[in-house]
Amino acid sequence: MLNTNNSDYVPQYVKIQNYILSKINSGELREGDKIPSENEISHMFSVSRITANTAIKELVTMGVIDRIKGKGSFVNSTMHTPTATNVFSNNVKINTAESVIKNHEVASIRLFKAPKEVAEKFQISPDESVFEIIRVVRHYNKPKYVDYTYIPSMYMKEESVISSKLSDTYIHDYLKKYGSAKPAKVQIYLNTPIYDYIDLSYLGENIPNTLFCWDTDIYDDDGALIAFTSTVTRQMLSGPFISFSLA
Repeated sequence: MLNTNNSDYVPQYVKIQNYILSKINSGELREGDKIPSENEISHMFSVSRITANTAIKELVTMGVIDRIKGKGSFVNSTMHTPTATNVFSNNVKINTAESVIKNHEVASIRLFKAPKEVAEKFQISPDESVFEIIRVVRHYNKPKYVDYTYIPSMYMKEESVISSKLSDTYIHDYLKKYGSAKPAKVQIYLNTPIYDYIDLSYLGENIPNTLFCWDTDIYDDDGALIAFTSTVTRQMLSGPFISFSLA
């Protein structure tokens, strides 16, 4: 049993998180390594499984830990910087009802070899092909923001990429109909890096030095990343970023 008497004011689930983070920072736990199970953590810290689960779920939200159904929890090999401003949401279940969006202009669709950062994120070989789908939303005929979506070819056949359907459909709904892997949940990260493979010319002329970007990652039921969209805009949007119905 671990001695956790010091700093008793610190919540137990935070102590658990700090313990795991310290193991990662020291190199004792490396990318892809399995962390202790909830049962093991609950015994180590003399806490309930609910507390252990809370600690792990928040580390998943931070992008530090990746849960794989039936296998356990592992140090994320595609870790986002674990800060509160970086993470927006985790494990948001995708509604089965189809949604309709408007004003998405499909600017480009291509199948090409995955850039290094994309290959690492999907954990695929750089020689494998991915679809890139670029969609522009305009306001007063000027680009408001641009969606750059990437889908490995293993999850989408070339004949299934239909430009007219992509202009008014969310990517997760599109994958439900035409993809070989079915989306189950999303993670949304704010203030994400803008990599060199992203063609910013779709934002129009006089692109400012400071841009705002967020990533929407789509996973199947097994926890595999099957698509992601990097959305880039000139400035942080006014109004709510996203709205939820509590009904």
